[in-house]
Amino acid sequence: MMFKGLLVQNLYGLSDAQLEYQIEDRCSFQQFLGLASQQRVADAKTCWAFKHRLAALGLMESLFEQFSLNQAIYIARKDQIVASSIIPALVPRKRWEDNARIKAGAVLVR
Repeated sequence: MMFKGLLVQNLYGLSDAQLEYQIEDRCSFQQFLGLASQQRVADAKTCWAFKHRLAALGLMESLFEQFSLNQAIYIARKDQIVASSIIPALVPRKRWEDNARIKAGAVLVR
């Protein structure tokens, strides 16, 4: 589970603290790591210690090479966490005839 966490951290460019938060917050991350919905998550210091222990043993590079993702997909999706919605917005410049409709509660979308 800890190595999968490092993959997620590397893929999304997260700090150790952000990794802890995102795993607690996102169901998709929990599913990827194989966690139950209320299972405890490793804290930021544990992630940091695991990462530095792998590096001290010289295993970090070889593990990432063995489990590397397709470079084209990896580059295209790196650092992307997107949440968006489309909402109607008021028109910044209105015509005189639009004033009555706005006062009546209509939303002008162009």
